[in-house]
Amino acid sequence: MRKLRTENSGQSSPFVLSVAKSKDALLVLATVLMIVALAGCGGGKTAAPLPMPVTGLPEDSPLEPGTIPAGGSRTVENPDGTRTVVTCPADGEDCVVSLAEDGTAQSTGGVPTVATYTAIEGLPENSMLEPGTIPAGGSRTVENPDGTRTVLACPADGEDCVVSLAEDGT
Repeated sequence: MRKLRTENSGQSSPFVLSVAKSKDALLVLATVLMIVALAGCGGGKTAAPLPMPVTGLPEDSPLEPGTIPAGGSRTVENPDGTRTVVTCPADGEDCVVSLAEDGTAQSTGGVPTVATYTAIEGLPENSMLEPGTIPAGGSRTVENPDGTRTVLACPADGEDCVVSLAEDGT
């Protein structure tokens, strides 16, 4: 380290030069860090959100790409006869659904929830079945308009059965 003279005292001071070098080094370091940070984040541009997989869809579900508005839903008829309802949360962004290269559904923006429904077969027309939950292993008896009864049984080895009515009344 070289020693510099200060004007006031006439004495050499190693401190003055080391402070000057430290400030220069800090300035260079700050400039390099700023350049690296801007290069890493695209020069200050906002990065596009990464797509999240849409989980819970049945295999081979024909969910098409598109936008589901916040609070909205889309019903998909699956090849196996079930229906899947994909719902975008009401308190967030729209769910923008796309397909990954492997064909799986993914979403940016909001993260949708997925519920798959199976049609209840064998109910008489105009059945008086009410929406509600049948516990796993439980059953519900429905009185039909023609005086017959239908018993709905929920399998004991699965989840509770949630009964709902589609828009067409099924």
